[in-house]
Amino acid sequence: MTAVARRKPGNREHPRRRADLRTRTRQYLIQAGGLLGEERLHDVSCVLAALRLGRWTRQLPAPSGGTKVRADRLQTFRDGLALLDTEQPLYLEFGVWRGWSLRWWLDHLDTPGARFVGFDSFEGLPEQWRPDYPPGTFDVEGTPPPITDPRVEFEVGYFDQTLARFEMPEHDRLFVNIDCTLYSSTACVLEWLEPHLRVGDLIYFDELPEYDHELRALLEHDRRTTLRLMPISQAKGYYWLFQYVP
Repeated sequence: MTAVARRKPGNREHPRRRADLRTRTRQYLIQAGGLLGEERLHDVSCVLAALRLGRWTRQLPAPSGGTKVRADRLQTFRDGLALLDTEQPLYLEFGVWRGWSLRWWLDHLDTPGARFVGFDSFEGLPEQWRPDYPPGTFDVEGTPPPITDPRVEFEVGYFDQTLARFEMPEHDRLFVNIDCTLYSSTACVLEWLEPHLRVGDLIYFDELPEYDHELRALLEHDRRTTLRLMPISQAKGYYWLFQYVP
């Protein structure tokens, strides 16, 4: 006769012990939270965001050779530039500030049919971002940077206002630079963008692992869109380039 292993009586208490451990841990974290300042709590939220980002990206389709890990954001820009091999690329930047990244793209994307549009209120953040970034941060008194390249136009105002009247120019590939910082701004842009997306389009995020801001908006966008996001490259875990695939 085959012996049947008997379960030890103590095993029945494992679920309860696990629940007790979770309760004790939760109480400990509540006490620890009371000792932390806003900046340290923000750091903790970024740890959770990095974990969530890692889990999510692992479930996405991967490019041949895997997602490239770069040393800085300019290298992710170059990865995007290499994929804009069409005659009429359209570059949309949301969050221009003083125009540093926009100037980089103007210098490097020299396709004759390329067009560039920068969206910004140029009045700073409308609400709090990080604890040390209050409303009004990035204010340049409503004035776009002095860029005179004829391929560029600026849409000055808050995104929900300017996008409501903006007509998408003709293009054969889209590159979207999301430097919106805030959840509300990022969510507004992504929701507007969804009907315009096509296979091959590219999207870049400048502050992705912010749990309650760009990352939250991106995860919501991913659940809504019928296209899939493929992570092309990232730098420092913070700057991410994706391409839309079937």
